[in-house]
Amino acid sequence: MDEPRFGAVIFRRNFTQIDAQGGLWDGSIDLYPYCEGNPNQSKKRWTFPSGARVGFAHLDHEQTKLKYHGAQIGWLGFDELQEFSETQFFYMTSRNRSLCPVKSQIRATMNADADSWVAGFIEWWIDEKTGYPIEERGGVIRYFFRDGETIVWADTAEEIKELFAGSTGRHKIEPKSFTFIPADIYDNPILLEKDPTYLSTLMSLLPVEKERLLENNWKIRPGGGKFFMREWFKKIQHAEHGGTLVRFWDFASTEGDWRETSKKKDGPSYSAGALLRRKGDRWYIEDMINVRKGPGGVEELFKATVRKDREYAKKTGANLLVRWEVEPGSASKRESYRLSLSVADLDAEGIPPQGDKLVRARPFAIRAKAGDVYVLEEAWTDDLLRTLHHIPDSGHWDQMDALSGAYTATLDIGTYEPY
Repeated sequence: MDEPRFGAVIFRRNFTQIDAQGGLWDGSIDLYPYCEGNPNQSKKRWTFPSGARVGFAHLDHEQTKLKYHGAQIGWLGFDELQEFSETQFFYMTSRNRSLCPVKSQIRATMNADADSWVAGFIEWWIDEKTGYPIEERGGVIRYFFRDGETIVWADTAEEIKELFAGSTGRHKIEPKSFTFIPADIYDNPILLEKDPTYLSTLMSLLPVEKERLLENNWKIRPGGGKFFMREWFKKIQHAEHGGTLVRFWDFASTEGDWRETSKKKDGPSYSAGALLRRKGDRWYIEDMINVRKGPGGVEELFKATVRKDREYAKKTGANLLVRWEVEPGSASKRESYRLSLSVADLDAEGIPPQGDKLVRARPFAIRAKAGDVYVLEEAWTDDLLRTLHHIPDSGHWDQMDALSGAYTATLDIGTYEPY
């Protein structure tokens, strides 16, 4: 903080994760004032008396990294590294340079994720059979050089220099050092002291998530019946009355994407629309639409369903909300705006997705496991439960996305009184 040329940037994948309750910005407010830091909340940046700066930023989209072309950032931080792409990370390492006398360095935190590129990057530190970190290798420094798409590792920098000697022309190889330090909840005694129930929260997670977040297992993956189990959903014969109804849509995307996905082995994506009722602390799946249509057909279906849902909500004494997922990109935002105009008399809006699909679905899965989710026994019920049971092995997750979006919407708005 005393070096005027020092600059640091700490990244989250999405901007909302920086500004969220208890997120990076809140954490910095608890710390940097003790170092005489001066905050700029709009720019999410702290400046210290010497002129040193620490900022917070996001890499929401793949191309956001290009915004830093030409930048010199002496200290880079990545919070939840497994959420970033490999190309984002390695591009930003090229920005990790500075004329400041403080040694350029990168620090990252991460949670176990067998499907992320990070899992392969740190595999030397992880037991191949169990998926748990190898205790004696924790903190051991190794060296690597990225040769195109291949990463070459060695125990010393000299080994890599010798390996590439004479093969890089006038360019001198300088390997980077790296280490992985495993940690678990017991390494954070202050958190356990202030919130002793957090350990119980982790222990009550679904089996796969418990292994990942509590036990630090880098090999485990969800399988059939591990993320959702059909037995968790209680079938009912008649719809409830009252509460709040949410119809949430996961659209199959734009015309160009539709044509492209038609070529895939599993066929084109589905457009799914889940109708979920919240009444008190119970949730009822009362309708599921899951169809393959082009954009024009989907829009007609959307408008027809809104009319149908409006009458159904009045009949069953419920408030109706309409939500849909808005993908990144200006075209999707324009389509979302058009949809909003078509249902301007309703509480309706597009919602941008936040994080990985399974992460978004986890709260709904936990609620179902607790026995709080009911489902109408209809023609679509068995297909829905079969699809949920086989996630992530099933080819399409559209119904899950629609349900998790509807569930999140009910948490955001609470439970309204009926009409």
